[in-house]
Amino acid sequence: MLISSIKLTFRSWLRNQMFAIISLLSLAIGFTCTNFAVTFIIHEFNVEAANPNRKKILFMSQDSPMRSGEKVSYVSAPIAPAIKDMFPEVEDYLRVNSALITDVIVNKTRFEPINILQADESLTKFFPYQALYGNLMEALTDPNKIALTISAAQRLFGEENPIGKHLSVNTGGFMENVPPQITYQVCAILKEYDQSFLHFDGITKLPSNYNGGICMLLMNKPVDREAFANQLKQNKIQTFQGDIGRYYFSTLQENYFQEYNAERIPHINRQNKLLLYTSALSAILIFLIAGFNYINLNFSRLLQQVKMIHTQKIMGASKRDINSQLFTDTFLTVFISFCLSFLFMHLLLPYFNEVMSGKLTIGFFFNKQVFPVLCGFVFLLSAIPAWFVSRKINKLSLQGYHEFFTGKKRRIIISILSIAQFAISIALIMAMLGVNSQVNLIRQGGEGYRDLIQIGEWQNDDGNALKPFVAELRSRPDIEEITVAQSSLFHGYIRQTIIRSETGEENYYPLQQLIGNNRFLSTFHIELLQGFSPEEAVSHYAHPAYINERFATVFVKDGENPIGKPLDSYDENSRRPKSESTEQTHYTIAGIVRNFYTNSLEEEVLLTTILIDNSDDSYFYVYIRLNPEKPEQLTTIKEIYEKHNPDKYFTYDNVYQAFIDRNSKTFEFSSLILMYAFISIFLTCFGLFGMTMYATEQRTKEIGIRKVNGATSLQIIYMLNRQFIIWIAIAFIIAAPITWYLLNRWLESYVYRTSLNVGICLIAVLIVMAISLLTVTWFSLKTASQNPVTALRDE
Repeated sequence: MLISSIKLTFRSWLRNQMFAIISLLSLAIGFTCTNFAVTFIIHEFNVEAANPNRKKILFMSQDSPMRSGEKVSYVSAPIAPAIKDMFPEVEDYLRVNSALITDVIVNKTRFEPINILQADESLTKFFPYQALYGNLMEALTDPNKIALTISAAQRLFGEENPIGKHLSVNTGGFMENVPPQITYQVCAILKEYDQSFLHFDGITKLPSNYNGGICMLLMNKPVDREAFANQLKQNKIQTFQGDIGRYYFSTLQENYFQEYNAERIPHINRQNKLLLYTSALSAILIFLIAGFNYINLNFSRLLQQVKMIHTQKIMGASKRDINSQLFTDTFLTVFISFCLSFLFMHLLLPYFNEVMSGKLTIGFFFNKQVFPVLCGFVFLLSAIPAWFVSRKINKLSLQGYHEFFTGKKRRIIISILSIAQFAISIALIMAMLGVNSQVNLIRQGGEGYRDLIQIGEWQNDDGNALKPFVAELRSRPDIEEITVAQSSLFHGYIRQTIIRSETGEENYYPLQQLIGNNRFLSTFHIELLQGFSPEEAVSHYAHPAYINERFATVFVKDGENPIGKPLDSYDENSRRPKSESTEQTHYTIAGIVRNFYTNSLEEEVLLTTILIDNSDDSYFYVYIRLNPEKPEQLTTIKEIYEKHNPDKYFTYDNVYQAFIDRNSKTFEFSSLILMYAFISIFLTCFGLFGMTMYATEQRTKEIGIRKVNGATSLQIIYMLNRQFIIWIAIAFIIAAPITWYLLNRWLESYVYRTSLNVGICLIAVLIVMAISLLTVTWFSLKTASQNPVTALRDE
């Protein structure tokens, strides 16, 4: 009986090929989105799922010394040992840090830098990393040995056995007490596992001169985290802010979703919870569209199924046989769509991981955490509707069908489903436009960094290579803008500034101090709002400096002109410190520059001072603006660099991309919404095609009569389009205010944000309207152009 039901199902699909294809593809796409969302949520909410100690590990953070109300996950080196000695409930501690390197050398071949994790030997107590070959403890106890992940080993050594082999890393020589090159012996190859909290390519011993970084505690019994933090404060465990500050404790899962402003930790995996929730919500909406398509399209087959039932009854089929046939039809549709979704998931997985910054693998879909959930999901979505449809249609007579088809109940159901489908599409397109507007604002904020590259680090150079390198670049007529600076724009010198309110309350702010020559402003395209240009300033003041708008707003009184005044009259710590070769330098304010962004637009612009010094001494970074019309410039720069640095690997940083990376959360969000908006439109077109085909087939006789009575093709098209226009209008009224509210709530997380306008609402509804009308009109025109006599005869 089962084989007969399957044969009848496929015959029915062959008679209705278009409906079958649309139903299967719609559901498959819906399942793909939903399966991705379900799998990703399970993956992200089960960090360290394979770790038996994950609930016993506490992650430490403390109050930020730079900005009031914020936290940092940096803990000074001696703090963790002191806590362990003081509290018996602390079984052990783990401190980790990243080694800063510029490149890797293996067998005289240079490679891009790898992420090397420096850790205490207690690492194996905290995380269950296993060595496929070799001994991990050797790497954690011997500073000259390293354990590599299997992927890093393959990248560096290929198919060669790396155990016992050596690799060298260049550190740039810019860290005190760190040699410019370190050679490690590979002692172990590590197995990587899913849902890892730590992220690294290699592990080595924490250096003896370690000052601080990430710290975790392993507890031997459950503790009240708030009470434990209060105990630390009572015992006067030192913080960055002395007695004012305090420590905080979180689980690994909580910290995985924690966001610390301006904190970039390469050896920890973290995820944006908003992105996760938005993905889940969008996937559900897409699945609803697919489901609505499936329901709407099945109305077109309802009459054929009712006729089939009566034919089978006449031929002697039992009620059980008919139920089995209807159940098989619905179940197979859902099951085959589910299987197709795995093919789509395999094809789209790289793009999904890129958009979501995910680490999903195909194997994880069959993980015991995921596969039972997906199987249960598809069983419910296939068995329940199949059971309902088989029993409902089996009871429906031909008269009952006509009553349902022409009745108010059917029109209401179709209208609700169609309006919901259009509302979801309009909402996703509005969200896409709103988020894209914020993305454009970010791009505008970083426009001054476009085509700008940074070459560093030169701390260990003593000017022997830097000065001739810069001099030769300046002599080249094709290199238009070049400047030198003491620190990186995005990793520069930032210190604490305390500003007292009228009530005497202290608030902490970060102040960024940049030092460069008189080409600094022009190279970075920083706009001068008031005062002298750097070229003029050096003739007016011995040591000119510039402040940004925010600095002026915070420190300068209303109506006061700071130009010509000592910088340290506003900020007493703004003097350039005394060194062996120079005296302490006092700077004079030569101008005010427009605010420029160095962090995410979610954060307020830093208080910034720019100190101008043309001596070219103590400069460690070179910034060069490339001409996009002269791609050969980069090759020229590389040749000059290698000429003056024959033993170094040429690398550079794209400053514009670095700024974009600091706003990566917004770009990821934009890509996600764009992806789901495109899918929603695609599915809506599928549904419209099916519904239009269905509507025209059911109204063939009416169309023929209208044409015989003189109706034109345009009038027929308008008649068929009118209902869709009404549905879209109602959907817009529902979707617009809800989406507008949610977009505004999202934009509130940005200090610098775009403003929403009515245009995004109009564009969204016009896009949906245009696509809908084009789809409906194309099929309507085909039907309206038929000979009415033929249509009436067929009817």
